[in-house]
Amino acid sequence: MLRGKRLAFVGDSLNRNMWESLACILRSSLKDKDGAYEITGRKEFKHANSYAYKFSEYNCTIEFFRSPFLVQEWEAMSSNGTRKESLRLDVMDRVSSIYKTADVIVFNTGHWWTHEKTPKGKRQQFLHSLPCLCLPNSWFVKKSFFKWQEDFYQEGHQVH
Repeated sequence: MLRGKRLAFVGDSLNRNMWESLACILRSSLKDKDGAYEITGRKEFKHANSYAYKFSEYNCTIEFFRSPFLVQEWEAMSSNGTRKESLRLDVMDRVSSIYKTADVIVFNTGHWWTHEKTPKGKRQQFLHSLPCLCLPNSWFVKKSFFKWQEDFYQEGHQVH
């Protein structure tokens, strides 16, 4: 299934852990263990925002991209002049142009939408640069997913 393919995991540390587990499983199945390597040469997998592991024997690459919300994180000015973290629900995350070309994409974002920062209003959500502060988090999750899905359909990808 993975021969000649590019598989991308997109999300938070939960997806990074799945990516890392799959890399270990695939590497253990190789006859030549040197045929599996992180493309940039990194050895640490907890601090960078993206990783790509190449498996020469299978001619496949599995990648991880950190994108907890799938949409762009933003800073906005509040009415009192302080900066507030926010989410641009109408703009895809900055790394989406890189992972969109993968053959298979596995994403996970739900954990961050239930994180204490979001429900307590410490992070504002914006749609077309207008604050949307009165809606439940489930609406924002759906909006970000539909934005993601819309962008993929426009480029001819299949979303399952």
